[in-house]
Amino acid sequence: YGQLGIVYFKSHNYEGSIDPLKCAIYGCDAETSCGIRDCDPEKDEKIIIDGMPLGPNTVVYYYTYGSVLAGLHRKTQPYCNEAVKVLHQVRQGFPEDTLILSIIEESEEICRSYGIVYSGG
Repeated sequence: YGQLGIVYFKSHNYEGSIDPLKCAIYGCDAETSCGIRDCDPEKDEKIIIDGMPLGPNTVVYYYTYGSVLAGLHRKTQPYCNEAVKVLHQVRQGFPEDTLILSIIEESEEICRSYGIVYSGG
């Protein structure tokens, strides 16, 4: 699901990347998984997806998800509320990685421009 989200992202289908990335990070139920896979719920196997913890091999899913949410934030789509939480996780997990920090700082700045910053929780 993470790789699918990255494919959508690289194809400039930013909205389409949100659900697969969210499912990769947090996990998702069988119905959501089926929707992402565009499966037939009557015929196809029902698959529950477990989320992947933040780590060196999954951090790209986390910062891409946070970046997409920040970039698509609007008053009618308050994505920054979730984006700042995910970006904070990345910051906490990779505090010394200057490349990763430079990526998330751009997204944090977008959310900050809307008055949304991480406040814990």
